[in-house]
Amino acid sequence: MIRSLVDEHRISGRFVILGSASPELLKQSSESLAGRINYLEMYPLNLLEVNDQIPLTSLWLYGGFPEPALNESIKYKQSWYASFIHSYIQRDLPSLGLTANPNITRQLMMMLASLNGAIVNYSTLAKSLGLSMPTVKTYTGYFVNAFLVTELPLWHINVKKRLVKSPKIYFRDTGMLHYLLGIKGMEGLYGNIAVGSSWESFVVHQVKAVLHIDDELYFYRTQDGAEIDLLIRRENRWIAAAEIKLSRSPKLTKGTYIAMEDLGIDKLYIITPGEDSYVYDSKVQVVGLRGFLEKLVE
Repeated sequence: MIRSLVDEHRISGRFVILGSASPELLKQSSESLAGRINYLEMYPLNLLEVNDQIPLTSLWLYGGFPEPALNESIKYKQSWYASFIHSYIQRDLPSLGLTANPNITRQLMMMLASLNGAIVNYSTLAKSLGLSMPTVKTYTGYFVNAFLVTELPLWHINVKKRLVKSPKIYFRDTGMLHYLLGIKGMEGLYGNIAVGSSWESFVVHQVKAVLHIDDELYFYRTQDGAEIDLLIRRENRWIAAAEIKLSRSPKLTKGTYIAMEDLGIDKLYIITPGEDSYVYDSKVQVVGLRGFLEKLVE
């Protein structure tokens, strides 16, 4: 029906189809609306969008879905995420084709939350769930396609380097991540071993939200200890490289400089939760997350 209406009277933006509300409708759009549809990937609220209406710490702790982000009641936020996750497990993921038992789906989701920011070991996950490794990879793929998690791929070009091959996995919304981890406040967050990886997840998706649609994001790591948390590539060149640090007095290791040399990177940013920006050394600058986003937008 939409295809025929578009063909009769072509005006941009007459129909807005919300894929998250109806995965089946999104699936149909990819089959029948080629050449007539433009995809816009939506992210949780961005730090530049909220313009100080929501503090950085609150956006990080409670996530960027508008309803819980804009509601001051912690009880409401917890209830909203409980209903959201239940709906995805019971309705949305099965409608996308995930036939797993809902209990297995929830268990895998909890395990991925505990692995947020880590390199995925599908073999270990499979053993824990009593499933085959291909099955766990397939189930995780459904989470990716449902916009619940993001796989950050490894950048590799030098085959002689001993590289880590698996992707890192991050929850798209830190409010959902914290709900799954049982974190309800800043004290609980800072007292949790996952606080560093949570900050990484928040930064990665804040960055993704302001980039061009065809920009590419990677991380770099070798078994010899060379590592950079975030690499941004546009039109076959690096436009930014960053280490993500929770500390406001961050320190770099020798491995970071080796990685910069490996990749031919002349300028590195260290992204912190603060607002201060200062020169770390001749090739490195410390910058707050907001300042880094503004640089990318400019």
